[in-house]
Amino acid sequence: TVLFLRQMPGLEVDTNIKNMLPPDMPTVKSLNQMEAVFGGSEIIVLAVKSPHLWSKETLEYLSALGDSLSDLPEMDRVMSIFTATNLTSTPDGFSVEDLVESIPETAPEVNALKSRIRDNDLVYGNLVSEDFKAISFIGLLRPSAEINDTHLRETTERLAAKVKADGYEIYYAGLPLTRSFISLHMGTDMRRFLPYGILILILLLAVSFRSWMGVSLPLLVVIMRTIRTFGRMALLALKFTC
Repeated sequence: TVLFLRQMPGLEVDTNIKNMLPPDMPTVKSLNQMEAVFGGSEIIVLAVKSPHLWSKETLEYLSALGDSLSDLPEMDRVMSIFTATNLTSTPDGFSVEDLVESIPETAPEVNALKSRIRDNDLVYGNLVSEDFKAISFIGLLRPSAEINDTHLRETTERLAAKVKADGYEIYYAGLPLTRSFISLHMGTDMRRFLPYGILILILLLAVSFRSWMGVSLPLLVVIMRTIRTFGRMALLALKFTC
């Protein structure tokens, strides 16, 4: 038991739902082939909400934030109002222009930008909320990249730290970030609730057997078996799934 206990710090937690499925499963094979052809199916979403979102300084920072997200090695491309295009009709057909050609500095320029956003069904209600109080960045991850969920979450939070420090609300979504948050809070919850679970188990054993021997022996067996199970998983490089 002591030998297995020494192996437990090496136990890794795997929150990837896809890894819980057999790799030779037809659905998993089809998904891998689709990702190889059309790109990764995993995305992250970073949304910034504020009633004062359309100031020149905030838009400049959000534009730089989108560029920083695009530069991440895990990222294939980032969709936002700063990368979106706008289709306009011309006598010869139509033209494709950048939705945000330049950062608006005056109220009429902001209103003109909002008007273009409102007329773009792909942007309005998706990359910009209908009340114009939130802007989102949708990042598509590379299918071939080795993605460390924790590193990606920490990097994303660091890039958004300035906006959060200025009082704006930040929202995160997407499976990679969700997996990282699950892994983060799983350890916290186990440390928080495990002592209570052990205490309840001791009370139930004490009430049932009415002796300390009846409490200590079953409890010791459960603890030793748990240590051996997790230690053996770490020794065989098997990840703990939730």
